[in-house]
Amino acid sequence: MQRRLGASGLTSGRTRPHFTLMTDVGKVPLYEGSIINRDEHNRILIQTGYRYEERMSWVPGWQLPGNARVDDDGFLQVWYLDAIGGKAEF
Repeated sequence: MQRRLGASGLTSGRTRPHFTLMTDVGKVPLYEGSIINRDEHNRILIQTGYRYEERMSWVPGWQLPGNARVDDDGFLQVWYLDAIGGKAEF
């Protein structure tokens, strides 16, 4: 239940997950089972708690990004480019 509430976007900012990714569909807190797959391009497929129908009701003009898809249960999945490593340039 905490995963569904914390990852759905329906709760206030009071929930504080340990790890969160900023993806093309929004912030996605990482929980057990959130990482679905990894490909040869260093991308990670992330399961979100966002429902496509809810997103469309919040922002009717919203369009599904090219790196996202809707799973069989109506939730969004999004590819996230993992860090390649090395030192950050400032």
